[in-house]
Amino acid sequence: MTEEERAAMPAYIGRAPCGCIRMATIDEPHRAKENAKEIAAVLRLGWTVERVTAGYVREHWGPGCEQCNPPPKKRAKKASPAAQEALPL
Repeated sequence: MTEEERAAMPAYIGRAPCGCIRMATIDEPHRAKENAKEIAAVLRLGWTVERVTAGYVREHWGPGCEQCNPPPKKRAKKASPAAQEALPL
């Protein structure tokens, strides 16, 4: 399969409300059930589904925005082993 043929393959994308592409899958007959499940999950999230080409996905896929990827929450540090032993049970 040439690169041009791959780019022309149909695909589905899921767009978050902010407009970012958050899911993409190639529309191939042997993946019909998996694609249906993925598309249903996207719709349950309230995102939109579009049918585009694989080339469109390659051109527009990105890391997302702050709304899609909020900064990670800071984790609490674990107590040192000595401090853990001092804690009453």
